[in-house]
Amino acid sequence: MVDDSLPHRTACGFVLVRREAGKLAYLILRNRGRKDWGLPKGHAEKGESELETALRETEEETGLCDLDVLRRFRIELLYNVTRRQRRYRKTVVYFAARLNSGEVALSKEHDKYRWAPLAEALDKMPFDNLKEAVHSAALFLKDPALFDLEPATEAEALTYLTSLPHADDKLVAHLQGGARLARTFAEALAGAGKPVHVEATATGTLLHDVGRALGQHEDHP
Repeated sequence: MVDDSLPHRTACGFVLVRREAGKLAYLILRNRGRKDWGLPKGHAEKGESELETALRETEEETGLCDLDVLRRFRIELLYNVTRRQRRYRKTVVYFAARLNSGEVALSKEHDKYRWAPLAEALDKMPFDNLKEAVHSAALFLKDPALFDLEPATEAEALTYLTSLPHADDKLVAHLQGGARLARTFAEALAGAGKPVHVEATATGTLLHDVGRALGQHEDHP
Protein backbone atom coordinates (compact mmCIF):
# COMPACT_ATOMS: atom_id res chain seq x y z
CA MET A 1 0.00 0.00 0.00
CA VAL A 2 1.34 3.44 -0.94
CA ASP A 3 2.08 5.66 2.06
CA ASP A 4 0.94 9.20 1.20
CA SER A 5 2.86 10.62 4.18
CA LEU A 6 6.24 9.80 2.63
CA PRO A 7 8.29 12.27 0.54
CA HIS A 8 7.46 11.99 -3.14
CA ARG A 9 9.68 11.64 -6.23
CA THR A 10 8.77 11.34 -9.91
CA ALA A 11 10.59 9.47 -12.67
CA CYS A 12 9.73 9.06 -16.35
CA GLY A 13 10.85 6.73 -19.11
CA PHE A 14 9.91 4.66 -22.13
CA VAL A 15 8.75 1.30 -23.24
CA LEU A 16 10.97 1.48 -26.33
CA VAL A 17 10.61 -0.89 -29.28
CA ARG A 18 12.19 -1.53 -32.65
CA ARG A 19 11.52 -4.04 -35.42
CA GLU A 20 13.77 -7.08 -35.81
CA ALA A 21 13.02 -9.50 -38.66
CA GLY A 22 9.51 -8.05 -38.87
CA LYS A 23 8.78 -8.49 -35.15
CA LEU A 24 8.77 -6.04 -32.26
CA ALA A 25 11.67 -6.13 -29.80
CA TYR A 26 11.63 -4.27 -26.46
CA LEU A 27 14.66 -2.51 -25.00
CA ILE A 28 15.47 -3.72 -21.49
CA LEU A 29 18.45 -2.65 -19.37
CA ARG A 30 20.22 -4.42 -16.49
CA ASN A 31 21.14 -2.28 -13.49
CA ARG A 32 24.87 -2.53 -12.78
CA GLY A 33 24.51 -2.68 -9.02
CA ARG A 34 21.24 -4.50 -8.34
CA LYS A 35 21.51 -6.81 -11.40
CA ASP A 36 17.79 -6.54 -12.10
CA TRP A 37 16.29 -5.68 -15.46
CA GLY A 38 14.13 -2.69 -16.22
CA LEU A 39 13.22 0.00 -18.72
CA PRO A 40 15.03 3.27 -19.47
CA LYS A 41 13.85 5.91 -17.01
CA GLY A 42 15.11 8.51 -14.55
CA HIS A 43 14.12 11.21 -12.10
CA ALA A 44 12.60 14.48 -13.21
CA GLU A 45 14.55 17.70 -12.95
CA LYS A 46 12.96 20.98 -11.93
CA GLY A 47 10.89 22.57 -14.68
CA GLU A 48 10.80 19.51 -16.95
CA SER A 49 7.65 18.02 -18.37
CA GLU A 50 7.15 14.28 -18.04
CA LEU A 51 8.02 13.72 -21.70
CA GLU A 52 11.12 15.92 -21.48
CA THR A 53 12.34 13.85 -18.54
CA ALA A 54 11.71 10.58 -20.38
CA LEU A 55 13.57 11.78 -23.49
CA ARG A 56 16.54 13.16 -21.55
CA GLU A 57 16.93 10.13 -19.30
CA THR A 58 16.63 7.70 -22.21
CA GLU A 59 19.35 9.52 -24.11
CA GLU A 60 21.58 9.65 -21.02
CA GLU A 61 21.12 5.93 -20.26
CA THR A 62 21.17 4.53 -23.80
CA GLY A 63 22.47 7.23 -26.19
CA LEU A 64 19.23 6.93 -28.18
CA CYS A 65 17.40 10.09 -29.19
CA ASP A 66 15.81 9.45 -32.60
CA LEU A 67 12.46 8.21 -31.33
CA ASP A 68 8.93 8.20 -32.68
CA VAL A 69 6.94 8.91 -29.50
CA LEU A 70 3.46 7.39 -29.43
CA ARG A 71 1.87 10.25 -27.55
CA ARG A 72 -1.44 8.63 -26.71
CA PHE A 73 0.19 5.96 -24.54
CA ARG A 74 0.92 6.79 -20.91
CA ILE A 75 0.95 4.49 -17.90
CA GLU A 76 1.61 5.58 -14.33
CA LEU A 77 3.02 3.37 -11.57
CA LEU A 78 2.93 4.38 -7.91
CA TYR A 79 4.78 2.53 -5.14
CA ASN A 80 6.93 2.88 -2.01
CA VAL A 81 10.73 2.74 -2.31
CA THR A 82 13.52 2.17 0.21
CA ARG A 83 17.00 3.24 -0.91
CA ARG A 84 19.99 3.70 1.37
CA GLN A 85 17.77 3.47 4.47
CA ARG A 86 15.49 6.24 3.18
CA ARG A 87 11.83 5.62 2.31
CA TYR A 88 9.78 7.61 -0.16
CA ARG A 89 6.84 7.19 -2.46
CA LYS A 90 7.54 7.19 -6.15
CA THR A 91 5.54 7.85 -9.26
CA VAL A 92 6.96 6.44 -12.50
CA VAL A 93 5.40 7.45 -15.81
CA TYR A 94 6.14 5.40 -18.92
CA PHE A 95 5.49 6.48 -22.48
CA ALA A 96 5.86 4.28 -25.57
CA ALA A 97 8.13 4.96 -28.53
CA ARG A 98 9.54 3.31 -31.62
CA LEU A 99 13.25 3.65 -32.36
CA ASN A 100 13.90 5.28 -35.73
CA SER A 101 17.71 4.95 -35.75
CA GLY A 102 20.74 4.61 -33.52
CA GLU A 103 22.66 2.03 -31.50
CA VAL A 104 22.62 1.61 -27.73
CA ALA A 105 25.52 3.16 -25.80
CA LEU A 106 25.02 2.34 -22.12
CA SER A 107 25.80 4.73 -19.29
CA LYS A 108 27.63 3.57 -16.16
CA GLU A 109 24.27 2.88 -14.50
CA HIS A 110 23.72 -0.29 -16.55
CA ASP A 111 25.97 -3.15 -17.59
CA LYS A 112 23.82 -5.03 -20.12
CA TYR A 113 20.98 -4.44 -22.54
CA ARG A 114 18.74 -6.60 -24.69
CA TRP A 115 16.33 -6.00 -27.53
CA ALA A 116 14.02 -8.73 -26.28
CA PRO A 117 10.87 -10.25 -27.77
CA LEU A 118 7.76 -9.68 -25.70
CA ALA A 119 7.81 -12.98 -23.81
CA GLU A 120 11.42 -12.49 -22.71
CA ALA A 121 10.90 -8.84 -21.80
CA LEU A 122 7.96 -9.77 -19.58
CA ASP A 123 9.87 -12.67 -18.02
CA LYS A 124 12.84 -10.49 -17.08
CA MET A 125 10.80 -7.71 -15.44
CA PRO A 126 11.31 -8.16 -11.68
CA PHE A 127 8.03 -6.56 -10.55
CA ASP A 128 4.41 -7.03 -11.53
CA ASN A 129 3.89 -3.31 -12.19
CA LEU A 130 6.76 -3.32 -14.71
CA LYS A 131 5.25 -6.35 -16.41
CA GLU A 132 1.97 -4.42 -16.54
CA ALA A 133 3.68 -1.45 -18.22
CA VAL A 134 5.25 -3.65 -20.91
CA HIS A 135 2.08 -5.65 -21.43
CA SER A 136 -0.03 -2.49 -21.74
CA ALA A 137 2.37 -1.08 -24.32
CA ALA A 138 2.19 -4.35 -26.26
CA LEU A 139 -1.60 -4.06 -26.32
CA PHE A 140 -1.35 -0.46 -27.50
CA LEU A 141 1.11 -1.48 -30.23
CA LYS A 142 -1.08 -4.47 -31.20
CA ASP A 143 1.99 -6.70 -30.92
CA PRO A 144 1.09 -10.09 -32.51
CA ALA A 145 3.43 -11.72 -29.97
CA LEU A 146 0.64 -11.25 -27.41
CA PHE A 147 -1.07 -14.23 -28.98
CA ASP A 148 2.02 -16.40 -28.54
CA LEU A 149 1.50 -15.94 -24.81
CA GLU A 150 -1.59 -17.02 -22.93
CA PRO A 151 -3.97 -14.51 -24.51
CA ALA A 152 -5.80 -11.96 -22.44
CA THR A 153 -9.39 -12.95 -21.81
CA GLU A 154 -12.24 -11.10 -23.45
CA ALA A 155 -13.15 -9.65 -20.03
CA GLU A 156 -9.59 -8.31 -19.55
CA ALA A 157 -9.63 -6.83 -23.04
CA LEU A 158 -12.97 -5.16 -22.33
CA THR A 159 -11.52 -3.53 -19.19
CA TYR A 160 -8.64 -2.16 -21.28
CA LEU A 161 -10.93 -1.02 -24.08
CA THR A 162 -13.33 0.89 -21.84
CA SER A 163 -10.40 2.75 -20.24
CA LEU A 164 -9.54 4.43 -23.57
CA PRO A 165 -10.55 8.05 -24.15
CA HIS A 166 -12.83 7.66 -27.19
CA ALA A 167 -14.38 4.28 -26.32
CA ASP A 168 -17.98 5.43 -26.01
CA ASP A 169 -20.91 3.08 -25.39
CA LYS A 170 -21.80 2.85 -29.08
CA LEU A 171 -18.31 1.79 -30.15
CA VAL A 172 -17.94 -0.69 -27.28
CA ALA A 173 -21.31 -2.27 -28.09
CA HIS A 174 -20.28 -2.57 -31.76
CA LEU A 175 -17.02 -4.30 -30.83
CA GLN A 176 -18.69 -6.59 -28.31
CA GLY A 177 -21.14 -7.70 -31.00
CA GLY A 178 -18.27 -8.53 -33.32
CA ALA A 179 -16.51 -10.45 -30.54
CA ARG A 180 -19.63 -12.52 -29.84
CA LEU A 181 -19.93 -13.39 -33.52
CA ALA A 182 -16.21 -14.26 -33.75
CA ARG A 183 -16.50 -16.49 -30.67
CA THR A 184 -19.44 -18.36 -32.23
CA PHE A 185 -17.49 -19.02 -35.43
CA ALA A 186 -14.36 -20.00 -33.48
CA GLU A 187 -16.28 -22.43 -31.27
CA ALA A 188 -17.79 -24.06 -34.36
CA LEU A 189 -14.37 -24.39 -36.00
CA ALA A 190 -12.82 -25.78 -32.81
CA GLY A 191 -15.70 -28.24 -32.54
CA ALA A 192 -14.90 -29.40 -36.07
CA GLY A 193 -11.31 -30.12 -35.03
CA LYS A 194 -9.67 -26.99 -36.47
CA PRO A 195 -6.70 -25.48 -34.54
CA VAL A 196 -8.50 -22.34 -33.34
CA HIS A 197 -7.96 -20.57 -30.00
CA VAL A 198 -11.49 -19.45 -29.14
CA GLU A 199 -10.59 -16.90 -26.44
CA ALA A 200 -7.85 -15.31 -28.56
CA THR A 201 -10.27 -14.98 -31.46
CA ALA A 202 -12.88 -13.18 -29.35
CA THR A 203 -10.27 -10.99 -27.67
CA GLY A 204 -8.59 -10.02 -30.93
CA THR A 205 -11.93 -9.11 -32.47
CA LEU A 206 -12.89 -6.98 -29.47
CA LEU A 207 -9.62 -5.02 -29.78
CA HIS A 208 -9.43 -4.87 -33.59
CA ASP A 209 -10.75 -1.29 -33.70
CA VAL A 210 -8.76 0.05 -30.77
CA GLY A 211 -7.41 2.83 -33.02
CA ARG A 212 -10.86 4.41 -33.13
CA ALA A 213 -11.16 4.04 -29.38
CA LEU A 214 -8.01 6.15 -29.10
CA GLY A 215 -9.30 8.76 -31.53
CA GLN A 216 -6.95 7.56 -34.27
CA HIS A 217 -9.56 6.79 -36.92
CA GLU A 218 -6.97 6.16 -39.63
CA ASP A 219 -5.51 3.31 -37.55
CA HIS A 220 -7.99 0.60 -38.52
CA PRO A 221 -6.16 -2.65 -39.29
